[in-house]
This record gives sequence, C-alpha cells and structure tokens, in this order.
Amino acid sequence: MASIDKIYATYKNYIIFKCWLEENNDKAIEDINENILGRLYKHEPYTKTKSISCFSERIDRWLFENCNINFVLQTIKEQYNGEPLLLEILDKIDQLETERNNELRKVDNKYDLLIKKLINQQKIM
Repeated sequence: MASIDKIYATYKNYIIFKCWLEENNDKAIEDINENILGRLYKHEPYTKTKSISCFSERIDRWLFENCNINFVLQTIKEQYNGEPLLLEILDKIDQLETERNNELRKVDNKYDLLIKKLINQQKIM
C-alpha cells in the first residue's frame, strides 16, 4: 500500500512532533502495534527544512486520527489529495485483506486435516 512520501519540518517543528510522539507513542503501540517514535529520523539541530520521517499508510491513518499538530495533518492531507475519505477506503482495503487472510487460513487448516487423515488411512492399510 502507498504511504505519504515523507514529512518535512523545520527543526522547531521536528522537536514539537518528537515531543508529541514521546507522549503518544504508547497509545500508537497499543492501537496499531507500531513504535512510531522509533521510526522518526534522528536529527541534530539544523537550519533548513528536512525530512523527518517516512511512515507507512497505517501510521499515516493513525496520525490523521490522533495527532493535533497542524503541519503533520496538513502533510497527510496533501499527500492523500486532501481526501480523508481515502483513509477510510484504505481502512476498508485492510479489513478486506484481513478477512481474505482469515479465509485462507481456514482453507489451509482444512487442507492440513485432510492430509493427516490421508496419512492415517495409509498407515492402517
């Protein structure tokens, strides 16, 4: 799945976002099993705008729903063409993929049971 290219920020905004992540990283781990703070690029003080991250679309969605920092929200909106609805569509795709994977696991389990049954029949003969 696609994700926003990167979040760019001044050093001041980088520190603001980093502090926000330090306060909210446990919630991200709990909600989506992602250590977002650990994926933030580490920077020494700098003067120009720099890339500070490159997150997956799953993190983008979580940030869009939970982060209140304007430059982060603006970046996500711009990268997704200003369409929060796109995030809902991506959620639906994830849900469908999960359902598909669950169905495939069921088929795999049935297949495994059939193989075991056939092996047991061969042992009896």
